Amino acid sequence: MTGRFRLLLALAASPGPLAAQQLCDGAVRAPGPGGWAEYVVQAPRGQGTSTVRYAIVGSEKRGERRFVRFETRARGTGGGSVATQVLVPGYPYEPATVQEVIVQRGTETPVRWGPSLLARARTAAPSALNQLIAASCTGATLVGEEEITVPAGAFQTRHFRNAEAGSDIWISDAVPFGVVKVAGAGGASLELLDRGNRAQSSVTGKPRVVNGAN
Repeated sequence: MTGRFRLLLALAASPGPLAAQQLCDGAVRAPGPGGWAEYVVQAPRGQGTSTVRYAIVGSEKRGERRFVRFETRARGTGGGSVATQVLVPGYPYEPATVQEVIVQRGTETPVRWGPSLLARARTAAPSALNQLIAASCTGATLVGEEEITVPAGAFQTRHFRNAEAGSDIWISDAVPFGVVKVAGAGGASLELLDRGNRAQSSVTGKPRVVNGAN
């Protein structure tokens, strides 16, 4: 895996969570099972692009609580990919609520994180992409309603701006997860490529359990 692709995956596909909070007045939230949204992501300072799909690919009940399987699938410009699934109460979510993590790089055998790695996931910092979304919403003010055009088409949106973070975000209720576009500091950005409501899991094969840095 090239260093550049590792950078893109760090931006787009880390299983690190957002804190559970009302992002952009609650407009950034998980869709129903099958909902997905795919984005083109520009790393800051011109360090490359990737495509990233957010999806809810299932749900299950553990004890008295229902959880959703939130999947992030990232592809670099060189064609490599990684799919990461976390079993969580919703999106966004608190680190301590992560019940399970499964990661698959390309066509390699998927791995399920054992207790030690799962404990790390429960204290991990958010991925750079999730930080970008959170920074654009937290402390932001509503600029107004705007129609914008992205690769997925034209959308009527609510435009929020965080002047302190130097970022803007455009939100639409017509899009799973709500996010249409983000423009952040250092040239970091994402734009909606496509969306739908029939997402299937990108993980193939039976995961093996890994409990260390192998």
